[in-house]
Amino acid sequence: FDRAISEQDQALAINPRFAGAYLDRGRAFAAKHDQARALADFDEAIKINPKYASPYNSRGLIHYERGQLDAAIADLSAAIELDAKYTAPYYNRSRVFVRKRDLDRALADADAAIRIDPQYLNGYTQRGFVLKEMRNFDGALAAYDRAAELDPKSPRPPVGRGEVFNDRKDTDRAIAE
Repeated sequence: FDRAISEQDQALAINPRFAGAYLDRGRAFAAKHDQARALADFDEAIKINPKYASPYNSRGLIHYERGQLDAAIADLSAAIELDAKYTAPYYNRSRVFVRKRDLDRALADADAAIRIDPQYLNGYTQRGFVLKEMRNFDGALAAYDRAAELDPKSPRPPVGRGEVFNDRKDTDRAIAE
């Protein structure tokens, strides 16, 4: 991540108004768990280009990680408003709604991501998780099955299925997953 930060520093030395460089450097800072510097870069990217959805999504994730759920929803909603076809903020906002225990809205966002991109693995794994939380185990299993079809090598669908079977008190099938 240090190399990515250095490269973005160089880009910003050439063009200090390059919002994409602030976004990329902010993501590198976030990956290094330097949330303060990540937020500062996301803020700067938004200041330079307030119609750029990605920094709102990234800033929303930092708010989510900090437990600032209303701020996360505001940023993720802004990203969606700016680019209604951008799946990541729907997925991320669904995660926030799960944490707030607003499962209907969480499911609606997971479903919106899937409608935008029917091949979006995260949409299906999130749908499966939300449905499990809603105790709709058959629906959860169907979502995880679809995710496994999309990416048979991903560990998330079998882990999710195992959690469903565990919640169903079907220990043998949970272990088998």
